[in-house]
Amino acid sequence: MNGMTRESYYSCFAQVFDACVFGAGYAGFAAAQRLADGGKRTLLVDLGGDVLWESGRAFRTATGSWTPEFRAFAERVANASGIADEWLDGAIAELTANDLLRRDGLQVLYYATPVAVEFDEGFLGGVTVAVKSGLRRILSRQWVDATETGTLARLLQPALQAKRPERIELAVHFQRVRWDDTQRVEYAISGQPGCRATWSPSRWSNERILSISAPGATEHWMGLLLPAVRGVREQFGEEIGDGFVSHCSFRPYPVYGAGAGGTGMPQNVALASPALAWAEVETLSERYALGVAAAEALSSRPGATGAESLSRAAIRLPEGVAEMSAEVGVAGLGAGGALAAVAAARAGAATAAFDPLPFAGGTATGGGIPSYYWGVAGGLQDELDDRVREIMPLFANPAVWGRRFHHDARRIVLDEMLRKAGVTCVWGAMLYGVEMRHGRVEAGLRASCWIDATGDGDLAAFAGAKFQLGRAGDGCLHAYTQSLGRFRLAEERLLTGTVNFDSGYTDPTDSEDLTRARITGIGQHSYYAYNAIRRPTWIAPQIGLRQGRQIETDYRLTI
Repeated sequence: MNGMTRESYYSCFAQVFDACVFGAGYAGFAAAQRLADGGKRTLLVDLGGDVLWESGRAFRTATGSWTPEFRAFAERVANASGIADEWLDGAIAELTANDLLRRDGLQVLYYATPVAVEFDEGFLGGVTVAVKSGLRRILSRQWVDATETGTLARLLQPALQAKRPERIELAVHFQRVRWDDTQRVEYAISGQPGCRATWSPSRWSNERILSISAPGATEHWMGLLLPAVRGVREQFGEEIGDGFVSHCSFRPYPVYGAGAGGTGMPQNVALASPALAWAEVETLSERYALGVAAAEALSSRPGATGAESLSRAAIRLPEGVAEMSAEVGVAGLGAGGALAAVAAARAGAATAAFDPLPFAGGTATGGGIPSYYWGVAGGLQDELDDRVREIMPLFANPAVWGRRFHHDARRIVLDEMLRKAGVTCVWGAMLYGVEMRHGRVEAGLRASCWIDATGDGDLAAFAGAKFQLGRAGDGCLHAYTQSLGRFRLAEERLLTGTVNFDSGYTDPTDSEDLTRARITGIGQHSYYAYNAIRRPTWIAPQIGLRQGRQIETDYRLTI
């Protein structure tokens, strides 16, 4: 091919792996790396597409002691940032891990979650996973469950109970060119019993971190962010000055005490789930150690020998799915779905909604797009914008942020609107199919009527609606993006924005191709060294898809 080479590609659903790891946090990442280093053909699977989510989504920076196993990875991050001392920058840790996945050729499947299991003479041989296109099967000889709460383990033992965290921790990162004080101050958060905040210096000279600690039983954790930010502004207003919030935790970081762990798994399954560990699990290095221990345990255990034979059987369907009922079901809680759910609930309908992300807002909050391209204002949109503008001064002033809305302020307001409207929200839920009865949609969530607010028309497509994917003629789709936050320095003032350029092309209905696009897009932001100004602050949790399915509807807008 004129000197060019083409890399061979085999679908992960057409292979039998030596080992498969569910969960791409520190435990899963460590297990997959160790298994692959030992010569095993390994697959790493994760629902969110967030390698090292504890760093890149919860923004946990303190690592705990650098054990010999953890040090090899931690020093890679430290060498890129220039910061060591048991501390890792979240975005740089995620970029480093993503680079290692690309370098090592470890096969990865994002946007997938286990829903059923199949056995081979007492060994776990196959796992049915829900993906963007429906249900598929993964075959492997050995398995590691490194999901946070033991998703795979609880399919194997439905009665298994995961530990609840003793506490959860959140982080809010403030940025400014210069800080006049380096004090560390701890205070109670007003109106939030048992919750405390700590204002302290970061390892970056232009950053301060507001850390929030709350009881593990706290359900409405996002409701802690606004009072915490308001409280620190009240206490340190003059010191913060034109400082702004660059990013807040997208997920809480759980800290577990010692307790009962998972037992009785098939011999070819090892557990690295923090919520199923016998010991305390507090630090990033302890999570990493769980993965290393799981990989080492499998080295002396047998594997399924007849997993290949399962490929000839029908895919195992989920059993015992918990069902919910509502008058209105909303698939997707992005920019449109969140307001649709609020509107339905305010109209008096019992409304339930779900989304694979752990927060509402979609592209506007998780995709790094902080402004409107086009459209007509009015109604709930005005209410949302007015409320975001009301709290914007707590997050950033226009001199540094411009006239754009703040992604964190927006998701906090959307969360508040959904909660006050009484919408039942299920986060981290993958839509993988529907049941049709008498021409109507039914599923694990049963509703009298449905709103498809998925970006790709997934619900409508599963229900049999006709659609077009890509432009007429050749099916080409618009380019996708992988955004992240960056700084720039202008006249002694630190300004911030979102880097948003065309990353390439992808099929948004295919989890394998989306995985490739996600890893490639993040990798385009990688750099050999970073400093306080030239560094990413956060990597958008949602890939920036500009086009999905175009459902054939009664009316169609054209140019």
